[in-house]
Amino acid sequence: MKCFTTTDDENGWLYQTILNQSASLPLIGPTTGAKEQLLVHYSYLSGIRPDFSSTRYHWTTHISNAQKDTGLSTGGALYWTDVYFIRLSWPADWDFIDIMNGDHAPLRAQGTRAGWEFAVNFHQGWLEENGLSFPLPESHMGHIPLEIDNDTNLFYRRKD
Repeated sequence: MKCFTTTDDENGWLYQTILNQSASLPLIGPTTGAKEQLLVHYSYLSGIRPDFSSTRYHWTTHISNAQKDTGLSTGGALYWTDVYFIRLSWPADWDFIDIMNGDHAPLRAQGTRAGWEFAVNFHQGWLEENGLSFPLPESHMGHIPLEIDNDTNLFYRRKD
């Protein structure tokens, strides 16, 4: 069962690209009878993959096609250089209120002006319980290098 993913433009290039590329990513978490959530992480450190060491809110359910709109879900519209994304799943019997309260490691969530922001802490055995190890395999995390068009404020793929 999928949860919620929001965007500022359902026809936007970044939103469509993330949806298409994420479809081939394996789930991180239980695969049977689970709730699934696509999460994105905007980074301002070019090419540096999230290491999941932070317990703060760094993943969001809102995919912004324009740099200025990222502040609605991340707390700041920084000059993002990359976006990473994962397909996270958790047991269907976990109540979302409990996730908001931090009752289910490794997740905690809070509402933002656009979508939800998630703290994801895989250092509590979550990966091992679900047949993975640290660092998270590249096959389980999508990545798109980004540039920002200064005239339109829209993201486009950076040529590395």
